[in-house]
Amino acid sequence: MSQSSQFERVIDGLFAVLLALKKQPVIRFDESSPLCRNIAERLSVRIDQERNLFNFQGSSQAPLLLLLDRKEDPVTPLLNQWTYEAMTHELLTLKNNRVVLTESTGVGTGDVREVVLDQRIDDFYRRNMFLNFGELGDNVKHLVDSFQVQHRSTDRLDTIDDMMKFVENYPEFKKTSHNVSKHVTLLSELSKVVDRNRLLDVSELEQDIACRESAVEHKAQVLNFLKSYKVTKEDKLKLVLLYSLRYERAGDMHLGALIQGLYEAVG
Repeated sequence: MSQSSQFERVIDGLFAVLLALKKQPVIRFDESSPLCRNIAERLSVRIDQERNLFNFQGSSQAPLLLLLDRKEDPVTPLLNQWTYEAMTHELLTLKNNRVVLTESTGVGTGDVREVVLDQRIDDFYRRNMFLNFGELGDNVKHLVDSFQVQHRSTDRLDTIDDMMKFVENYPEFKKTSHNVSKHVTLLSELSKVVDRNRLLDVSELEQDIACRESAVEHKAQVLNFLKSYKVTKEDKLKLVLLYSLRYERAGDMHLGALIQGLYEAVG
């Protein structure tokens, strides 16, 4: 796909989203980015040309459409993310709201192989998708505890009324059971990947490189991680990239040793 085609696709996509949301925005963009400026100008012209499509009744105050250039922040995409949604995307692969758990993920022999993660139909996921891994673990525990209380209440069916209520509530009970099993399974798989790939250690070094200046110390730490068989090739590459970005203006970054170490690590 040519650059002009990609550019037009971006315009078409933004235009379609605005129509779907029935919003005519105020457009602001990163002044230092020619690309953002071009997108803003082209989208503004497109809206003017199709102004009759934006006559939305009862429209509220115009929202802000902010266009930013990813080149202004090359560091953030290299950092490991620790929210439920981001970790599922990165570590297990979330596609079309589905996570396929194969043998490669280490899932057991149970019946959970493919799970659906959709905030529109899963209240627990909607409430937790942007929470960090620690908070997620606590909330999954609360979810399990709540279900156990509900499950114990079904153990005593002494009267016909008790039985009738259980039958009436069984579909919801079964749905809750499946949902609890799903999130416990996903949390377990994420925990396995975190431990297997030393992600806590990797993330700690990433944050330290991004926030603190200590070229010699960081170089030694990165070289140490390059030798670790547990750290993935992708994370090793990210660490070298982070180091090179952090110390790109330093006189001697010792990148030669890091590049050689990376080459030996990934082949």
